[in-house]
Amino acid sequence: LMATNGARMKWVAGENKRCLEFGLRRAQGPNGAMTASKYSYLGGFDGTSNVYAGYLFGIPVMGTHAHSFVMSFDSERDIEEHKFLDGVDVLGRALKVRQDLGWEQTNLSELYAFVSYACSYPRNFVALVDSYSTLNSGVKNFILVYTVLYELGYTEGNFGVRLDSGDLGVLSLECKKLYKEAGEKLGYNFSHLKVTASNDINEK
Repeated sequence: LMATNGARMKWVAGENKRCLEFGLRRAQGPNGAMTASKYSYLGGFDGTSNVYAGYLFGIPVMGTHAHSFVMSFDSERDIEEHKFLDGVDVLGRALKVRQDLGWEQTNLSELYAFVSYACSYPRNFVALVDSYSTLNSGVKNFILVYTVLYELGYTEGNFGVRLDSGDLGVLSLECKKLYKEAGEKLGYNFSHLKVTASNDINEK
């Protein structure tokens, strides 16, 4: 059943899209979780968020941070020791870009979380952007932090946002618009930035 479902989902998505299995927390117990990870991969999925399945079966492990990670940040003090990358104050630069783009309304707690995550994973910075407001804060905060990574030379890797609620189709197009607009204003090419969608994905 899982292999068939995985194959059908991958067929609809197409070979140029990656499908990832994120069902560990919703599966029917540990055995069901391992079964879902293994057989969705056999059906054609490209990876799993299940680290143990990756260890046991050699399935590529992929994922992003959680809402709880974003919500755990409250002030700049939370990242005092973790806002530097290659000797550069990532938060300071991101705040400057925030001012340059006129995006001062973005949520600062979310920005702190993204800075901390980017400093830990500068070549695999995919941000979950709907903890507060997807378009008015999340995507913009991602762009602010990624701009600093881009300026530091982090252009090879996996970069983008993850949408986890709302109209995923409409929001994905709006994300691409924001990437393009910000890139044009800053003089950078952000065409490589990706959009990942999760939550209640089905064939339709």
